[in-house]
Amino acid sequence: MLIRRKDALLKIATIGVVSLTFFSSAIAGGVPSPLPPTLPEHPLLQDNKNYPEVELRKKMSDNCYCNGGYFKIEGGYALGGITRLNRTAALPINPGTVNALIPAANSAGKGYTGGLYAGYKFANLRVEAGGGYRRNSSFDTGFVAGGGTGNINARTSHLTGTVAAFYDLDMENMPITPYIGGGMGLAFSNTLYNISYKKGGVTTNGSVKFKRNYAFVGAAMAGVALQVGKNIVLDAGYKYSNIFGSAATYDGQTNGTALNAASAVNLVNLPGVIVDEKFDYPNSVNHEVKLGIRYMF
Repeated sequence: MLIRRKDALLKIATIGVVSLTFFSSAIAGGVPSPLPPTLPEHPLLQDNKNYPEVELRKKMSDNCYCNGGYFKIEGGYALGGITRLNRTAALPINPGTVNALIPAANSAGKGYTGGLYAGYKFANLRVEAGGGYRRNSSFDTGFVAGGGTGNINARTSHLTGTVAAFYDLDMENMPITPYIGGGMGLAFSNTLYNISYKKGGVTTNGSVKFKRNYAFVGAAMAGVALQVGKNIVLDAGYKYSNIFGSAATYDGQTNGTALNAASAVNLVNLPGVIVDEKFDYPNSVNHEVKLGIRYMF
């Protein structure tokens, strides 16, 4: 019985010594601080089936998609109403058959468009500037003159320089970024009337050209962007544009002398537009659907 009591006392003493040694060490060296809590990973960096397994260039934050400059190239299809040059003064005497037919010759409508732009993104805001080109499909207008038949093939092209601003609507946990925007600038246009005249089995070709130096252009855009790699963003969008009407200027002719000789009538007004004969470009409204690629740097 006595031996058991001694064993119990010995165990209690041993526990006390061990405890005293532990607390002494804690006081001398300090108890290690607990590890800091692990911060939650940003949801866009977690494994997500909506994102490709590539190093995204997006600089993640609560409100920012990415910042930096970029180049963009795009192309698409433009659908617009059929237009033609409008005569704004009375038809002069003997203006030339082709000149007289210009107001009846369709010269613009649907066509193709492309552009090259440079821009910079500030959080959700983007600004860009660049140039665009739109070439309308050609239209044919037939005529009879001097005992032969002829055809006028008319086509209008526009070269634009614009500045634009966009707002990107970041969609959390979504691979696409919708955007809206607006822009303005200047447009330079030219219209080419290719002439083909056939008489006695012989065909003679020539042309008459008009241009305008500049006109104001306004645009509204909307679309979606998809980042597919480190520096590559695909862009699909819609653009409404309006090139406002302005005066047309005669820009010369080719082979007019041969056309007049072949027809034995005044097909082409060789000096150009006769005094007081004036034309205007009408408003040109287009609806464009485009696909583009942005390269970010």
